[in-house]
Amino acid sequence: MTAIHLIERLDNVRKTDRQKNEWESGVWPISEETGQKLVGATLYLHRTKYQPSHFGGKILSYRIEPAGVVFTVRAAVDCKDVKTEPTAWTKDYKILWAASEPSHA
Repeated sequence: MTAIHLIERLDNVRKTDRQKNEWESGVWPISEETGQKLVGATLYLHRTKYQPSHFGGKILSYRIEPAGVVFTVRAAVDCKDVKTEPTAWTKDYKILWAASEPSHA
């Protein structure tokens, strides 16, 4: 299972479709190629790399903005309170291309 963990300090997440429980994740400084590879992966948002996730879900699609990639996500309750090791972060994100099952706080 592929996953991306992101540090989200600004609460820049907005609901786009209430009935489908779909959200946009904010803008992330990753390449379009990486964004494309992450469609179908799980996204986790954290306040810091030491805290468990406060939001997450399955990445349904992405779009490109001047500042980076915006993901459309179907939120999932089991993506909340997930921990990840505080190592291997690249700035404000960490991609696990072959992640094991998440660890809940």
